[in-house]
Amino acid sequence: MSAKILVFNDPTVNDVKAVEAHEEEANRLGAEFYNFGWSSGDYGDWFVITSKTSRGKFSTSRHAKTGEIEHFWHDVE
Repeated sequence: MSAKILVFNDPTVNDVKAVEAHEEEANRLGAEFYNFGWSSGDYGDWFVITSKTSRGKFSTSRHAKTGEIEHFWHDVE
């Protein structure tokens, strides 16, 4: 029997986790998505997704090695 090993820095896993965190944070704040995933991609060790929402542009970044998540609202004061 072979064991399946999940590599923490697997880019596919990082993408999925970033997208999930992005949706959860926007939903928590009641933001409606107008253009989900308007921009996304890998930037070094970070996967970043940016969407246009009812509250402005919103980005979520997830570090591939540490799993750290950061959210940023571009147009909110």
